[in-house]
Amino acid sequence: MNQSELKFPLVWKGRLIVQADAEGTEDEIARAFACLGLGDGMVGTGSVSSKGSYRSWSVQATVPDLVTLRSLFKILESLPKVKMLI
Repeated sequence: MNQSELKFPLVWKGRLIVQADAEGTEDEIARAFACLGLGDGMVGTGSVSSKGSYRSWSVQATVPDLVTLRSLFKILESLPKVKMLI
């Protein structure tokens, strides 16, 4: 990722794909935002996969710099039962 391509602060929007049986995902995402000082972070539930195996979560926050963005990615990807971050 080339920092010159990104203009900070930026509003980042993503989607987290998590196993449907995972509990506390919304709270974990909120804690990640709080840990990084992203007070405007928003979390919304999305759809469940056709087989019911996965649930998507929409996430959004205003990110002040590249270091925080990378930290956010690392934290979200390491949450329990996360399949992928898009």
